[in-house]
Amino acid sequence: MSIKKIEERVVEQHTSIICLVFLNLIFFGAILNMNVILMNDGRMPVLANRVNNLDTHFPFSDFDSVTFPYLADIINLDIGKYYYNLSIGDLFVYLSSISVVIYLIVYKIRKKKLVSEVKVVN
Repeated sequence: MSIKKIEERVVEQHTSIICLVFLNLIFFGAILNMNVILMNDGRMPVLANRVNNLDTHFPFSDFDSVTFPYLADIINLDIGKYYYNLSIGDLFVYLSSISVVIYLIVYKIRKKKLVSEVKVVN
């Protein structure tokens, strides 16, 4: 088996592993969000001092008042006058997107390195 075929096979395996990790992170994040919303009467819990929409969110001041409190830990980022309420599930979804970008950058670097090594061998 030639070096080029071995390299192609390794790249294919790495690509499939990254795709599986990406999909698992997205599904895991979505399931976390759905569990939190379903167990709290269809609304996402938000810390009491950061409520911006009471139709889809409800305030809480202590974690004991929320079902699945450890999943309902909301991170609030103040940017100007807007509030961005990110749940832990959202963070998993964003993390999956970032992992794909990092993989593509690393893949390009490795591909250039492999091409230069093959040229040196030939």
